[in-house]
Amino acid sequence: MSEQTANDNYQGVWGQRIGFGQKAALLMIDFMRGYTTEGAPLFAPGVVGAVAQSVELLASARRQGIAVVHTNIRYHPGHFADGGVWVKKPR
Repeated sequence: MSEQTANDNYQGVWGQRIGFGQKAALLMIDFMRGYTTEGAPLFAPGVVGAVAQSVELLASARRQGIAVVHTNIRYHPGHFADGGVWVKKPR
């Protein structure tokens, strides 16, 4: 069996449109306390502003019945045991 490269693996998958779904969705990515708590290892002041600005957007999406999907990474405060590479990254 020949060894595939990443380009071989994704040939025909990426780089072309696959169309749109039937309904819109709002994706809220990484709006988590670790980025918005001053003094936290992952604190990012820009995220604080983005969270504040998202309030109206979220309310509007919910009023319109648009699906809202939140993603985040969870870890144990103090020792970050479940944070994996994400808590090592900013150090």
